[in-house]
Amino acid sequence: MKKVYVTHCIRVGNETREEEKILFKGTKTKEISEYIALKDLGEEIEKTCNEMHEEGYKVISITPIIRGDWGAGGGEHSFGYGFSVTDGVVITATLL
Repeated sequence: MKKVYVTHCIRVGNETREEEKILFKGTKTKEISEYIALKDLGEEIEKTCNEMHEEGYKVISITPIIRGDWGAGGGEHSFGYGFSVTDGVVITATLL
């Protein structure tokens, strides 16, 4: 028996950037925790939605998964700040 509703959770890693090394020649890959790999996320959503359609399902919602993060300044004028980052999505579908 096929399920009437199905869900898929998609998470991708953080964005990476190439940066010049300070003391040595060449570049290094740096992971940026404030950003996710949006291109990868978009490709995974597209792939999953197409697979679900081929299995006879219709996507009814794509809900973001959010994570929070925070930072703080130092020195005489300390402060704190917070922000949220989309960490992935949950795709929900139903039978056609």
